[in-house]
Amino acid sequence: MPKGFPFFAKELRLNTTRCPQCGFKAALLTESDFHTCSQCRALFRVFGGQSVSEQYFRHEPDDALAWGALIGLLDSEGVAVPAAATAISFGYHPFWFAELDNGSTRFKTAGSALNGYPQPSVPPPGNLEFPPPGRSFPQPTIAPETFLAQAEVPVRLRLLQLPLYLINFELPGQQCQATVSGCSWQVYLTKIPNETGIHISSSRLLFLGGYVALLLLAGTLAPNVFWRSSLVALILLVAWRLEISGDREG
Repeated sequence: MPKGFPFFAKELRLNTTRCPQCGFKAALLTESDFHTCSQCRALFRVFGGQSVSEQYFRHEPDDALAWGALIGLLDSEGVAVPAAATAISFGYHPFWFAELDNGSTRFKTAGSALNGYPQPSVPPPGNLEFPPPGRSFPQPTIAPETFLAQAEVPVRLRLLQLPLYLINFELPGQQCQATVSGCSWQVYLTKIPNETGIHISSSRLLFLGGYVALLLLAGTLAPNVFWRSSLVALILLVAWRLEISGDREG
């Protein structure tokens, strides 16, 4: 028997089901977990007589964009921005998405790889596609009945493969984790880190203080506009040179 969902029954009690892609009433010609619609050739699985479609969000990995999305969120919240990520891991992760007969929906991870990382609470926006032939994705380890109540009957059950970046980063005294969606670049954090505020070193404060004092002196002691403009230009030039040299040393 081909490998399939470990929680699927070995014998199918129904001989037909609806194709999750085109709705065609497909005959189940084998007892395997995998079936192909004779109308549109879509590959699907069956669980308890319910056809399960697998869909994914097409995405080209880009760690730099994921890190930039996290930095943008931290900066907007006034959090001290880390210089670099400790680790960035990209991958597809399975989620169950059930549309119930009462009109509500359920959405939850179908695997354990996201343990410790914040997770999306709703399906992402965007166009989901059926996997092309030969494309494989991680299989679920959590059965759909685990996240559905016994009284809930799904009208449609889908397995969504979503591209996610799992990011570890450090702030003073803290090890932090974030998840970035490859569908929308939305950032998920369990909580905003505590380290907030603008951090300026004592040497930079001394430099800024001297810079302001020189500008005030130039404005006060210069005998006319020409000398005042010349002194301000000179101070700006010296400050720029010091800034450049400081960046090179850093």
